[in-house]
Amino acid sequence: MSPQLAYSQVIRPDSAKLAEVVKKYREYDNYTFLRTIKTVNLTNPDWELSYPVLRLKSGQTLQLSFDDLAEESENYQYAIYHMNMDWTAKDASFVEYASGFEINSITDYESSYSAITPYHHYKLEIPNDDIQLNISGNYIIEVFKDDNSKPILRRRFVVYESKVSIEGDVMRAMTKNQGATSHKIPFTVDLNGLMVNDPYSEINVKILPNNNWKKKHEGFQPLYIRGDQLVFKDRDENVFEAGNEYRTINIKDLSYQAEMVASIQRINYDYHVKLKNDASRRYMRYMKHQDLNGQFFIEKSNSMTPDLDADYVYVYFTLDVEVPYLSGNLFVYGGLSDYTFGERNVMNYNAQKKRYELSMLLKQGFYDYQYVVLDSYLNNKPNFATIEGNHWETQNDYLVYVYMIDLANGYHRVIGFKNLRTEF
Repeated sequence: MSPQLAYSQVIRPDSAKLAEVVKKYREYDNYTFLRTIKTVNLTNPDWELSYPVLRLKSGQTLQLSFDDLAEESENYQYAIYHMNMDWTAKDASFVEYASGFEINSITDYESSYSAITPYHHYKLEIPNDDIQLNISGNYIIEVFKDDNSKPILRRRFVVYESKVSIEGDVMRAMTKNQGATSHKIPFTVDLNGLMVNDPYSEINVKILPNNNWKKKHEGFQPLYIRGDQLVFKDRDENVFEAGNEYRTINIKDLSYQAEMVASIQRINYDYHVKLKNDASRRYMRYMKHQDLNGQFFIEKSNSMTPDLDADYVYVYFTLDVEVPYLSGNLFVYGGLSDYTFGERNVMNYNAQKKRYELSMLLKQGFYDYQYVVLDSYLNNKPNFATIEGNHWETQNDYLVYVYMIDLANGYHRVIGFKNLRTEF
């Protein structure tokens, strides 16, 4: 029997509550609007697991790639916009932040071969001959067909300058209530002679665990200033819930069952991969586990071109939960879901089997994921600990962005960047 056959007594997400979630998280956030668009990624072309961060005018590039499962290829176009530091509005005109053309075409695409489900694979490197970026800051790239007000996908990325120096450490938070669950990050920002009238109002710092914008810390204020050095420590903002290692999926080879796979079936040509039932890890002991910090990469066994010949697979997630979360929704979260929340990654509750269920169409490769609860009574703020828990031993990257407002022009620049990694 197919894993996707009817579940009895299925409790589906409340449509009104889900609509609130979609409205909150789709504007100026990572989002895929068209159902045929899959496997969207924005990374350094030489390192598939890099973060979408680019040093200004360094010669480095970011590569946007995605698949379209539509029958015919499309003439897709793209546009890039400069955003304020909170991603709430565009804050600069094209002539201020870029040179070249505002709207450009994606010309690099190929059709899949030997894949069960045919698709067209698109890719684009930025900056390129058509558009160059002139200032640092937050950016979004939007891909569309004919109307740039109706994107098919959107991705965030950050361009930074090295105007300031950042130093810091990730350590266990040795306080009574947080020692088992949290990290502490004391850090300094050296202005290196940069002219700043009031560092308390002109300098803003954001720190993101594993570049997860849903878990960002902000509102940092220096504890004190020592010459050109701003010292940030011993405040609440410096303490982070450590989270847990991501759960992983290996579907690069469909001829055998990887450790986390319960079964592999082929039904009407399509592959259906049922993962082993998951359980809450909130009160479980920490288990050391090598993860991808939420990301994914595409791979197919014995293939030199997995971008073009890897198959799409129906993957079935199940999470055993005695009682459903009636005040909110549960989501499968990570790079496989655009690091956001919507119809594609929200789970249904099977009351008869006492578990949450979801199927996702994923391309062969390696994926990380976690289960995240959004409570409608708490303004749909994601709770990463409800299912996954927090453990101080968790290995994280902490990406530090230092913003400064350009007072003459009114836009936000990123004048410093640093990746602080756990080393215990």
